[in-house]
Amino acid sequence: MEINNTNKIELPYSVEMLFENKYLDAMAVLCLLYAFKSIKKGMKTKEIVFYYSIVISEVNNIEDAKIDDLNSSYRYNIQNLYLTFEKNLSKIIIILSNQNYIEVIGDIGTKLQDLRIKLTNEGFVILENIENIYFTKLIEKFINVKSQVKFTKGNEKTISGVS
Repeated sequence: MEINNTNKIELPYSVEMLFENKYLDAMAVLCLLYAFKSIKKGMKTKEIVFYYSIVISEVNNIEDAKIDDLNSSYRYNIQNLYLTFEKNLSKIIIILSNQNYIEVIGDIGTKLQDLRIKLTNEGFVILENIENIYFTKLIEKFINVKSQVKFTKGNEKTISGVS
C-alpha cells in the first residue's frame, strides 16, 4: 500500500481487482439479464440495481413479505450495495455494450434509471456456454430471487434506503 503526493492511498492491483472488479460486476449483470431472459423488452436499470443488490448481498431466503422485516445490518448491507452499484452501473453498461453483449434501449432524453437493457444474441451465447461454477450458481441465485421478490416501488424504496 502506497500513499502518493495527494494523500490518496493506492491499493496493490491484486487487491483492487478483488474488491473493485468492474469486469466481475459486468459478468454478474450478464448473469442477471440471462436469469431474466423471459422479459423480451429488457430490464430497466433500476430493476437491475434492485436485483443485483439483493443477490450480491447474500441475504438468504428473502421474500416479498420479508423485505420490510430485514434486520438493520442486512438492510444496511443491501442499501450500501445498491448505492455503490447504482453509481458504477453506467460504466458497466458501456463495457457490455461495447462488447455487443447487451442492447441499450432508450433515447437521449431517457434517464439512466429508465433505460432498458437487453441481452443480445452474443451475450446469450456467452452465458449459454459458460462452464464456471461461480457464474452458474449466480444465475441460479438470480432466478431464485426473481421468483421470491417482485420489483415494486415499495420494495425499491426499502432496498434503496429511501423509506
